[in-house]
Amino acid sequence: MIQPKTFAAGDLSKVLDYAGSKLGRKIAAYLIGGCAMTFMGRKVATKDIDIVFGSAADANNFAAAIRLAGFEYVRRPSGRYNALGASAIMEDNRGMRFDIFDRQVCRGLELSQGMKTRARVYQSFGNLDVYLMAPPTSGSNRDASTKWKTQQD
Repeated sequence: MIQPKTFAAGDLSKVLDYAGSKLGRKIAAYLIGGCAMTFMGRKVATKDIDIVFGSAADANNFAAAIRLAGFEYVRRPSGRYNALGASAIMEDNRGMRFDIFDRQVCRGLELSQGMKTRARVYQSFGNLDVYLMAPPTSGSNRDASTKWKTQQD
């Protein structure tokens, strides 16, 4: 079986920095899954970037910014990616993939004000303010979709 390509924190930061430099206004982005764990030092690398925005406008503005970095929309995502409910899935020629969500992940987990408050500030990349969201450590409190996303990465 061919293993998917993975990307380390430095690779991820370069794309986020470029995107942030192309945004015309401040946007908050919340990273979940493997990418968040990579930036937290819990993983060496991740195969995709799961990024959640507080509005459709923010998600669309971010998608437009990474298009300038060579990312293209994945038009027909395969099986499990259809279930994500992403507003967009975008990939570059290296295989780096962004799963972009507008407030809701996996058709269930909603980006609430409480989640935003608990998110950890990571870094500002130009006009892109990035926050990290870690899954709760208690198995009984984990939302099913958060658990699913964490297991996929």
